[in-house]
Amino acid sequence: MGTARALVAMTRPTHIALILVIFANGAMLAAWRGPVALDAIPVALVLLVVAAAATHLANEAADHETDRLSRRTPFSGGS
Repeated sequence: MGTARALVAMTRPTHIALILVIFANGAMLAAWRGPVALDAIPVALVLLVVAAAATHLANEAADHETDRLSRRTPFSGGS
């Protein structure tokens, strides 16, 4: 697996997709409740995706030594 492809996989795209669904739900609820600063939504969306990806990558880096020493199983986690 190439480096770029591995980095993308380590960001756990399916988790980020679910986070985006929750974000969209929150944005729609906020719009339903009253006026929303529409220009803030794209900024918040970008910051959220970057924070989620960075968190997943940091988790992978923290788990690197443990994963290297252990045998992989279907229940090993995201690493």
